[in-house]
Amino acid sequence: MVKDIFLSQNIALRYIKIGEVCYEEKSDTSLEKIEQMLRAQGFEILTAQESTIISQVKQFVENDWVDGSSATGNLACLLPQKLGVDYVLVSRLFYDTEAIKLENYLLAKRIEKARYLVRHTNCSLTEIASKVGYSRVTHLSRDFKAITGMTPSYFKKLQEFSK
Repeated sequence: MVKDIFLSQNIALRYIKIGEVCYEEKSDTSLEKIEQMLRAQGFEILTAQESTIISQVKQFVENDWVDGSSATGNLACLLPQKLGVDYVLVSRLFYDTEAIKLENYLLAKRIEKARYLVRHTNCSLTEIASKVGYSRVTHLSRDFKAITGMTPSYFKKLQEFSK
């Protein structure tokens, strides 16, 4: 579909990858038409700067937030400090491009890490809660159950049973 849109405007493509198109430069009029056609098909157009910001946010969440010491701070405060970008703008951009709220992405990553730790370590649930940024096991349990449909304790028992 994407290829057809570019070819319909006589623009040669260098390559197409998931989430990225490299093309031969043409007039701004042709590119505006392509943007309209892509948006009509439900695609979001990102500039290189926007794409870089989204990548930096994901990297921050996965490396510094879920696995690092930042896990206990406030994302709305730490993200602007770390990346030098306005949290509200980044949050809106993230939602527009990823179709998930930044807070929900963070929650999903925390639970993903918690599941990994339950499966592959002998850490207690208190230790796991602390490692993924929760001050209390009850908060981890609530979010874990909301995402997976089971409590971390039950998940842990299932993992032990399947060994």
